[in-house]
Amino acid sequence: MSIINECFSKDTVEEILMSFEVEAHKLGNGWIQPVLKHLKKLSPTGLKITLRSIREGRKQTLSECLKKEFRISNNILRRTISNDFYEGIRAIVISKDNSPKWWPTTLDEVKDEQLNLIFKNFEQHLELQISENNEHRWKGKYDNSPYYYHINQAMKIQKVLPSTAPGIGLIQSAL
Repeated sequence: MSIINECFSKDTVEEILMSFEVEAHKLGNGWIQPVLKHLKKLSPTGLKITLRSIREGRKQTLSECLKKEFRISNNILRRTISNDFYEGIRAIVISKDNSPKWWPTTLDEVKDEQLNLIFKNFEQHLELQISENNEHRWKGKYDNSPYYYHINQAMKIQKVLPSTAPGIGLIQSAL
């Protein structure tokens, strides 16, 4: 555990990997080489986003972390700075060639200006809305929740409409 703590105490992904490289050559640290091999296969952009998010999260409230993760997820899915998320899916799930073509291809090519775009606050109305008090906290059983109401309404519609009605497949798949 002390090796992990020591390596991850470094400031950048590059320094962390270099620290693991040094430790890997020491006797009894054979477990490090497979870890390094795996880390080096990952998206350079993804590695930098992850490190920054974890480091920032140490000083954030739960609400701030959730809002940040919402922004990160949206920006990754929007391909704000990279197509790596979709490239990873292509390489592992679709083509199954296990050879993603990351862009940028190296850690050095991932610039702070790019990362800042991933973490940049949205306009207020686009941010994740989290109640800061208990005003909207749900009290009671599922039967009293809005979800219960909407599912029951969908089930009633399904009973009234013939199974060939347009859109009924969507309702059935939602249930």
